[in-house]
Amino acid sequence: MVALDAIQQLPKLSSKAFAVIQPKAQQHNRRWGSKSRVWYDAFTPSFAWTFFAQEPTDGVWSLESEKKVVVFEQAVRLAKGLQEIPYSFVLDAGAVKAFSRKHKTSLNPADDGRVYLPKGTYTLLWNDVPQTTLTLE
Repeated sequence: MVALDAIQQLPKLSSKAFAVIQPKAQQHNRRWGSKSRVWYDAFTPSFAWTFFAQEPTDGVWSLESEKKVVVFEQAVRLAKGLQEIPYSFVLDAGAVKAFSRKHKTSLNPADDGRVYLPKGTYTLLWNDVPQTTLTLE
């Protein structure tokens, strides 16, 4: 379901062929991917990008760190209008080593085997064109 604030921005978006709604800053949680008990599922974040397209279109959205490391990439087909694309703040497996090297940090997998984004600001690109930013505080 598309958020109300995205619907309220629709009048100013309708003049554009494509747009991404600026997300609110998200709170980072060190428990992402961890299990509190053996029998529980891992705690995973819930987030979705909101896209607007005048016409159905194909493209690739990617997320880039402050030091220009592409941490996630996904090809999608957008329908006409507003739609949400879920994202769980994970890094692509191939990006972990590059991110660690460029940012001089160590990223370790959580209990669920996935590596989650650390705090910082990330840029969303649509077909390699910057659209908006995501801040993890």
